[in-house]
Amino acid sequence: MRDYDEYDEYENEPEEQKEVIEGYTVQASLWINGKRLIYAKDETGEKDMPYMKVIQVPDPLFGHYENGIISDSYTEIMKQFADDIKAEAMNSILKVKYSSNVK
Repeated sequence: MRDYDEYDEYENEPEEQKEVIEGYTVQASLWINGKRLIYAKDETGEKDMPYMKVIQVPDPLFGHYENGIISDSYTEIMKQFADDIKAEAMNSILKVKYSSNVK
């Protein structure tokens, strides 16, 4: 009989693929206003600047990246990531506000 403490119900599931952008592994991302805001980290420990934030903009084929920043400061990258979220949220609110005023 198998001990329930040793049982792993997920042991037969495939391991999730990690998305890597220029050597940085995506840790968090969200879509706002048709753009994907991304925070990524160097998980290898090989980079002097282990943190990255970037915006992915889709296009008909693959998409492109813009406003990418790398840093050795987690706090700086999180602040920039949060600023991107705020800016895109405000843009979204303004689009809705102005589109509802157009007659």
